Amino acid sequence: MKSKVLQWASMALVVEIGVLHLYMAPHEFEETRYLGILFAVNFILALIGALRMLRDELLGWAIGLFLAAASMGGYVLSRTAGLPGMEVEPWTHPVGLISLAVEACFVAAFFLRRPWEKARRLDAAGLEPALAGLPRLLLPFYALAVVMVVTLFAVQLDSNSRRHEADSSMAAVSDLKPVSLSRFEEQYGVRVTLVAVSAMDSIIDLRMKIVDVEKARGLLADHAHMPFLVVGEHDPLVIMPARMSHHMLNIKKDGMYVMFFPNLKQAVRSGSEVSLAFGDVRAGSISVK
Repeated sequence: MKSKVLQWASMALVVEIGVLHLYMAPHEFEETRYLGILFAVNFILALIGALRMLRDELLGWAIGLFLAAASMGGYVLSRTAGLPGMEVEPWTHPVGLISLAVEACFVAAFFLRRPWEKARRLDAAGLEPALAGLPRLLLPFYALAVVMVVTLFAVQLDSNSRRHEADSSMAAVSDLKPVSLSRFEEQYGVRVTLVAVSAMDSIIDLRMKIVDVEKARGLLADHAHMPFLVVGEHDPLVIMPARMSHHMLNIKKDGMYVMFFPNLKQAVRSGSEVSLAFGDVRAGSISVK
């Protein structure tokens, strides 16, 4: 029974590795396309590995070990030398740390299980017959519960971290003095062409045209610049971080850069005056259509 428990625990761990990477894939895809694709592939391979492990095939265990080792190596590399096309990231990302712990647990389980040794797949303690029956039937449910609990915990930590970052950024934005749209375009190479409410006033649609590729890349490619819409000039009523965005993969001349903001409590309506904040620059005022 010990071997079965370890087998199902290891399957839960490898699935969790894939789920956590799938959760982060959209964010990574916006920042660096190849990394988002790799994160999605990680999830697919994790499912394949888990299915193979269900049949206790060495290939499944090997896939799990590869994913765990590659993910840990990528995490360390991204926090030291940095990955291609990305700046060095902080060590304290909550989902990254949880994923690192899960991966380390799988590596430990792999060497405890020793799937390459057929003889060790049997329970040497002789507990298999004594514990057969109901507990074995519940192992898949235990494994699923582990995946769900760890995933929900990681998502909650990530949500709290993002909320804290947004609150800190919003507090700083409210103190910025707006510059004119023409000055914003001259300095950052983007022209605001539309700010409009849509979807029954629940979404704010922001569109910008790329007029200078090099300047625009410096602004739009830097994800430390979280975009905000600021409602009101002197005493901001609402400051809203972008929840959904479409980041252009290839910023090019005359290309369009589109972002969507939730219109919380429908604070923005047609005719409202808003300003746009990127990092330490705030451009406005902009009339909403």
